[in-house]
Amino acid sequence: MICRCPWCGSKLKSHSAFALMGKKCPICKNKYKAGNNNRYFFICALITMLFCWYFADMKLGVILIIFIHNILLTFVPYERDTNKFIALKGLKADLHLDGNKTKRLIYRLMLSPNSIVTICFVDKNNKPISQLLCVTTEFLNWKNSLESCNMYFLPQGQIDVSQERGSIFNIFYNNKFIGQGNLLEYIDNF
Repeated sequence: MICRCPWCGSKLKSHSAFALMGKKCPICKNKYKAGNNNRYFFICALITMLFCWYFADMKLGVILIIFIHNILLTFVPYERDTNKFIALKGLKADLHLDGNKTKRLIYRLMLSPNSIVTICFVDKNNKPISQLLCVTTEFLNWKNSLESCNMYFLPQGQIDVSQERGSIFNIFYNNKFIGQGNLLEYIDNF
């Protein structure tokens, strides 16, 4: 699982439960933390772990600690740790997720709000016409086979607003192709 900095999009090398409390990116030196929803998940996991540790064998508690720790680090998208408003440029897009119904369901679970994905604009022959750009997902609206969402460029990442409306882009999560998107319009978060 690749975790990315919510400021610059660089890959974070160390995965640690301490990142839930807040850490600094080694590249851009900005602070990040786990999202609010993930803190509730962490608290529930901790209560479950203590319950199993108290009422079950101690070995089960240790195994459960390792299991919950790995799950927590896999599904925790980080968010920017700041109390200042940050104006972001973004795009509104329709997404077409790849694969059968089961794969699309898994991709939908992975694409939670604040998830960082990489996109690359392509031409009609599916040849890249832009660099890989890191974006964060927000306002996901899931329907049958067509998903719409807002994607915002990271504050210190690369921004590409040169593409025209209707441009197609490939979406990658964890360096794996998961679908294509159709650019509807550019948006500003002011």
